[in-house]
Formats: sequence, C-alpha cells, structure tokens
Amino acid sequence: MTILYNIALFISFILFLPYFLYQILTTHKYKEGTLCRLSGNICAGCHVPKQGKILLIHAVSVGEIQAAGPLIEKALTTWPHHIVVTTTTKTAQDLARQKYLHHPRVSVTYFPLDFPWASSKFLNILNPDMILIMETEIWPNFLNTASKKHIPVFLVNGRISPRAFKRYRLIRWGLKKYLSLFRALFMQTDDDRERILSMGAPAERTTVIGNIKFDYTPPETLELASRRWRTHLGITKGQKILIAASTHKGEESLFLRAFSDIEQKCLSHDIVLLIAPRHPERIDSVVNDVKNSVYRSQFTLLSELKTFDKDKRPKVIIIDKLGILSSLFSIADIVIMGGSFVPVGGHNILEPSAYGRITICGPHMENFQEIFNLFSRHDALVSVKDWVGLVDRAHDILMNNAAQSKIGERALRLLSQNQGATSKTMEAIQSWLRASPEARA
Repeated sequence: MTILYNIALFISFILFLPYFLYQILTTHKYKEGTLCRLSGNICAGCHVPKQGKILLIHAVSVGEIQAAGPLIEKALTTWPHHIVVTTTTKTAQDLARQKYLHHPRVSVTYFPLDFPWASSKFLNILNPDMILIMETEIWPNFLNTASKKHIPVFLVNGRISPRAFKRYRLIRWGLKKYLSLFRALFMQTDDDRERILSMGAPAERTTVIGNIKFDYTPPETLELASRRWRTHLGITKGQKILIAASTHKGEESLFLRAFSDIEQKCLSHDIVLLIAPRHPERIDSVVNDVKNSVYRSQFTLLSELKTFDKDKRPKVIIIDKLGILSSLFSIADIVIMGGSFVPVGGHNILEPSAYGRITICGPHMENFQEIFNLFSRHDALVSVKDWVGLVDRAHDILMNNAAQSKIGERALRLLSQNQGATSKTMEAIQSWLRASPEARA
C-alpha cells in the first residue's frame, strides 16, 4: 500500500506542479513555506531548543488552530515540553505566528508534504517526544516515519464528516495499517467513532472524548472587547452591527444585497456591516464587490478607517487584519456565518456564541453538522435557506432585539454545558504515558 501511495503521490505532484507554479507567480498563494514543506526543513525563525522534550501539535488550517488553543494552553501548564505548532495553510500559519510569536515555549512552522524524505528529515530535525494531530489528518509516510522512530502519535478531536467518510470508504482497505499507527484516537462523537472504526481503526484505542472546540474562551471579556472596538470603529450607542464572518467567494455580493434590503426594512435603525473574508488574499476581490454595490462610496478597509471622512461614516467596513474576528463578535447584534450560503460547509459558530451573539446560518453547515444540529434543537441559532430568509430574520431580530436576545443566551449556555473535552484529552494522554509498555502496545 505504501508503495502504491507514494507512486500516486508523486504522479499527483507532477500533474499539479504547473498549477502550483502559476499560483506562486500570480498570487503568491503557495510561495511561503513550499520549499520547507517539500524538503522537510523547519522555517526560518522557528527556534527549537536543542535540549528538553518537544511536543508537536499539528493543526492544518485556521479552524484547527483556533480549536487547538485550549489544548496548547493546557499543555503548557501540564507538561514541561517545548511546543512546536505546525500548519498547512498560510492563513493558519500567519494566525499561529501572531498568537505565539513572543511565547518562549512555543514555535511555529509548516507541516511537511507527505513525501518520505520530507517526513523523515522533518522528524529528524525536531525529534519530538510526542505528536498530537488535530481532527483528521492521515498521512501515511509521516505516520510510518514516526512509528519507526518510536514517537507516539495521537489523533485529537477526531472527526470524520459524512462527506469525508464517503471518500475514505473507497480506500478503507488501505487505511487500517495507518490508523493502527495512532497510539490512541480521541473522537468528537459516537458517529465519528463508528465511521473511523469502519475505516479500520482499532476499537480498543478509539474513544469518544467530546469536542475541544466547546472549550473556546474569548480573548477578552465582553465589556472590554465591546468598549475597545466601539471606540476604535467610532460606533455610536444606537448603531446596530452586522458581521459577515469568514466569507467566501460569491457570498460578499449576496450579503451586500441582503444588507441593502435590511436597511430598507429597518429605516429606524442605523446599521453598519462588517465583512471578514475567510482568506486575506481575497481582500481585493471583496473590495471590487463593494465597489460594484450601492455602497461604493460608503466603505473602507479597517486598516484605512482613520483616513475615512468622519462626516460620512462608512456603512461597510472590510476586515483586512488577521486574528481579530473573535473579539469583534463582542459588538455584533447579528453574526452571519460565512461558508454557509455557498457550498463550503460553514464555519465555527461557537466563537460568536461565547459572547452570547445571535448567529444566522445558511443551508450549508455540513462541516459543523453535529454542532449545528445541537444548537438548532435548542433554538440557539437562526437557520435560513437563502438571502431572502436572511433579510426577513435579520429584520425580525433587529426590530425585536429584546425578545430575540434569548437566542444568544441559549447559545452561550449550550457552549458552557458542553465544555471539558480538553481536560479529558489531557487526562487520557497522561494515563497512557503512565501505563506500562505492555499496556501501551
């Protein structure tokens, strides 16, 4: 299986090489980190101590980096290890560096591409004592190399979505070997456990722990964050704030159209729309969408807010700074969840919930189906089918804010009631570490 996998991996790399080169030359999308990932080197600026234990935590993208936050904080207080955080996407790398740049016990670099030489060199350089992989990252060469070096690897906050499960089922005959290389697999739900068991995971090592994402804590208190952002943005007491969070291509134009209709239906309110694209490299595209809307002369980038005419006041603010969205939720009257109005699969609704905010989701929340179902059952979010439903429900919320605020209160309560997975994960790993070599096998 490994030989077939490496042949397929190499052929795929050759076939996609022109695309990667084009992206590097035209958008710089893959320029940073590609050589490191291909060679197995760690990035310049990633300083790792030559002595002492090292814990490697891999979080592929922004969502996993956010989810790993509580785990990293818990690990720092529980273990003496130096922590190396790895990511795959540039946005996640930028966010991780921003969060841990000045932390003396945390380093950040890119995860290697899964070529044998890259995985081998990467693990030879770091030589970690333990590896935690967030959610579902099954890389055969990396797992093989770690196993040969006797480095224990744990799957943490494991999740197999129905869509991913359909793909994995096609190759489950070859997955069993690699799933057996995990020392333990800590899954989010019973459904996730059943899916990964049917893929070949060893039942005796696979347990349900819960979802670490529920352990999210806002970076600032509601009062502090709200006061800071209202002052910075010049938001007056009576203004209402809509935040279109983690938006994707095709959503910004839809949300701008909906915002115009919401304004027309809520003439008694002064409303401001904040648009936060999921990927910073799309800022120019978002700016073009706004320029093609009725708000062409009433918008600004957050970074240029100070230069905007104070007498006009912007109606639309584009968030072009990374790592601040979670605290911006503190001023939102409504959060419109991006990735759910186009077939992307949605994004994490728990961050706005941590501030008791009302979240409106579109029809595509497949990537967060369990959380979405839980919140829907408890009437802790608003679900709509399209932008027409978005306009109607946003109008209802803004015009009946006191009555609708209970939705946000229920969201905050649900978040609190489902916390604890981080501590359970750490306890399970510590239990494994304390076990005898025979029990670990």
